[in-house]
Amino acid sequence: AEGTIFTRAYSQGPSTSVSLPSMMTSKYSAQIPREASDYERQPVKKSVVTMAEIFSRAGYRTGAVVSQSYFSRNRQMDQGFQSYNTEQLPYYHGKGTPSWDPEQPYPLVAAAKNFLGQSHGQPFLLWVHIFEPHSPWVQRRPPHSFGTSVADLYDGELSFGQARAKEILDELQAQGLASRTVVIFAADHGTPLTQIRHGCLGHNLFVENLHVPLIIRVPGLPHRRAKDPVALLDILPTMVNLAQIEDNFDFEGISLVPSLMGQAEPDPGRIIYSENKPVGLSGCMLSSVISHGSQLIKDHTSNSLLLFDLDKDPTEQHNLASSRPGVARRLNKQLVASREQASRPILGEEVRAAMVSSLPAWVLFNPTHLAGGIELLGYSVYPQRASRGETVTMTTYFRATRPVGQRYSLLAQFRSPFSTLFEDAHEPVKGQFPTTRWPVGQIVRDIRVLKIKARDPVKAKILIGLTPVRDEAAEAAEAAEANTVFVGFLDVY
Repeated sequence: AEGTIFTRAYSQGPSTSVSLPSMMTSKYSAQIPREASDYERQPVKKSVVTMAEIFSRAGYRTGAVVSQSYFSRNRQMDQGFQSYNTEQLPYYHGKGTPSWDPEQPYPLVAAAKNFLGQSHGQPFLLWVHIFEPHSPWVQRRPPHSFGTSVADLYDGELSFGQARAKEILDELQAQGLASRTVVIFAADHGTPLTQIRHGCLGHNLFVENLHVPLIIRVPGLPHRRAKDPVALLDILPTMVNLAQIEDNFDFEGISLVPSLMGQAEPDPGRIIYSENKPVGLSGCMLSSVISHGSQLIKDHTSNSLLLFDLDKDPTEQHNLASSRPGVARRLNKQLVASREQASRPILGEEVRAAMVSSLPAWVLFNPTHLAGGIELLGYSVYPQRASRGETVTMTTYFRATRPVGQRYSLLAQFRSPFSTLFEDAHEPVKGQFPTTRWPVGQIVRDIRVLKIKARDPVKAKILIGLTPVRDEAAEAAEAAEANTVFVGFLDVY
C-alpha cells in the first residue's frame, strides 16, 4: 500500500543459480565468471563485484539472513556481507517428509531482527531470503490453510512467508527505521503450478518461470502501479541511485528511480532478455525476449521458435510463430543481439577455444564438402562402445573454404536400422559462433554431449551434417533438407 508495484517484472533466468547472481551484480548470468565450466551451479569468482561489496565500500553495514543450502558459504554468495547468517538452512532439510517437524524453531526472523537492532544509526543493507514459495510445499496451519491441492499448498506457503516478512517489517517500524529505509520485495524466479508444455523440461522460460513480484517502497514517494517492463537486473542500479553512490559502474540494468517518482512513461518496447543456460548440450538450451506484450522463446538446440501474445494469452497456450512470422522475425533479431551482448565474455573464451590450429591424431574420417562452402574435416566419439542410457562425447571439426552466407546448425544423428536413436542440431559453440562468422580456412571444433536412447543392443550409424537455421529462411520458403554424410558406427550394448 506504500510502494510502487511493478506489474511486469521479469527474472533473467528460471532458477536461483542463474537469476540470483544476476540480480546481485546487474550482470547476465553468462557474464559472471564462475569457478568451473559448470557455471550454472558453481560459485561465482571472488573477482565479481556484488551488491553487498558496493554498499560495504560505501560505508554501509551489510548483512544477509539466508534460508537454503544454495546460499551456504561455499557458493561465495557471502561476498561483501559483513554478517552472513545461515541458521535457517537446517530448517528445510527433509521438508515435506513424514519426519519433518513444521513446528521446529524458525530462526530467520530472529536473526533479521537482531541485525536491525544493532544498526545504531549506521546506514545498512539487509538481505533476507524467505524460502517458503519454493517447493516442496507443506500444508500450513497458521495463518491460513487453503486446502490440499497443489495450488492450495502453494497459497498456504505464500501466506506463511508473508507473515514472516510482516514480522520483520513490524520490527523496522518498532525501531523507528521505517521512515528512512527503502524496502524492496522481489522473487528470483517464478514457479509453474501447471504441467510442462511445448516439450521443454526443467527450468524452462515460459512466463510463469520468469514473471516475478517486484515492489519498491521509498519513504515519501506515493503508492502507484507501474506497467513498465522491468528486469531484476534493474534492482541494483536503482539501489545505487537511491543511495547516491557514485562510481564507474558497468551495469546491464537501469535505474527505476524515474518510474518510482512517476516521471517516466512506460516503454513497452524495452527488450527484457532471459536465458536458462543448462549444463551440457543435450537438454533444452533456451533464451527469451519480452517486448511490446509478446514473448519469443528460442530453443537453440532444435532451432525452434515459440511466440506468445502475453496480453491475450497470458498462460501461453498458443504458439503464434507461424501465424505472425513478421513479429517472430523482428523479435528473433532482437534476441540474437541481446544474446550476443549477454554472452560476450564467455563468447570470447569459448569461441577462441573452438578455433584450433590442427586436427588431433585420433580424429577419424577424410575431408568431405557438405554445403555452403563448409567442409567436414573429421570427428571423434568417446567412448566408441556405449551402453544404453550412457552419454557419449562427440567432437566434430569443420572448415569454411569460402565466406559462408547462410547460418547452419550442426547436425548429428545415431541411427539404427529401425529408428533414430539420437538427433541433435545446434548452432556451433552453443549457438555463439554462427557459420556466417567463420574465418575462411579456420578449423572450428564443436563439442556436444549425446545420450543414447536405444532399447536394445545395436550397431548404430553415425551421420554428421548441416541443416539451415529455419528462422532465417524466407517467409514462404520450405526449409531445405539436412545435408548429412555417413561417417561410421557406434556399438550400443
